[in-house]
Amino acid sequence: MRTLIPFFLVLLISCSENTTEDSSNSINLDSVETETDSLAIVVEEVDSNLIRLGVLLDNPLDFSKVKEDFRMLEMGRILPEEYMHPIDSNYHNYNYGAVAAILRQTPTRQQFQPSFEEMESMGRVVSFSTYKPWSSSTDKYYENDNEILVGFETAVSHPSLEPSNFVGKNKNIIESEYGTPHAQKDDCLIYFHQHKILVLHQGDEIIDWIKYYWLADHIESIDDLPLELYSWRQSY
Repeated sequence: MRTLIPFFLVLLISCSENTTEDSSNSINLDSVETETDSLAIVVEEVDSNLIRLGVLLDNPLDFSKVKEDFRMLEMGRILPEEYMHPIDSNYHNYNYGAVAAILRQTPTRQQFQPSFEEMESMGRVVSFSTYKPWSSSTDKYYENDNEILVGFETAVSHPSLEPSNFVGKNKNIIESEYGTPHAQKDDCLIYFHQHKILVLHQGDEIIDWIKYYWLADHIESIDDLPLELYSWRQSY
């Protein structure tokens, strides 16, 4: 996309110079200008969508804020290890999660959607996969904000999940912000950028759960993605 923009600028400058030099021999550039302007707008929209998507996937949420508001427990791994971004030897894979009964006890319980009655039938409602330093006993404390977030899954909405607080939103709102999904499979919208993936499951165009992961380098196409990304597992 970047190579198109200089071409548009050269075309506009060239047209402007020709009009100035000999107005009597100038042609009607209304159609050219209109076409150029519309193409430039498309390029700008596509670039802005990609920029917003890149920012989102690099910083999907403030995990320290999530830990404070959710008060989760240690839970098991959801996505198989071979699909995850490789872990540094100084870190340990540490996974957090919660069911409705845990979230019901949090100070921000009134901000969760859907209702706790609906959540209770869902089993697991949220989980986070992190890489956490493991060289000292204090590294392991819940209060230490020392994790690298490499994945999360949520079937709930809460302000702490911003800017990834997509559950309950219409898919059209997300597409207007981040562009057309790169792929669709099993009612899932899939965005992918630099081995980071966002999967949004829709029911009647409303997002009912999402998954985000920083994936291993060997994953290069949708065919390489694990089937676990396209379904919601209730248990840990």
